Amino acid sequence: MRKFISAATLFIMLGPGEKLKKSDIYGESNRIYVTWPVDNIWKVKYRWSGEWEDITDNDFASEAEAFNFAYDHFLNTAE
Repeated sequence: MRKFISAATLFIMLGPGEKLKKSDIYGESNRIYVTWPVDNIWKVKYRWSGEWEDITDNDFASEAEAFNFAYDHFLNTAE
């Protein structure tokens, strides 16, 4: 598991077989993006004020693509 914080928003990148813990999502950040692999694709979810949201129906070919989508979403919602 890797974490990145930007403007009080937490980005979590899970590796194969890793799962989120309560301590990962109940911290100081109320905005969280998580990416994780499922077989050979990558998924993205977004959490805002306690509720998880699907922000895309797309699957991504790589972790980088999933993270870039999440970060673009973050930049667009910060405007």
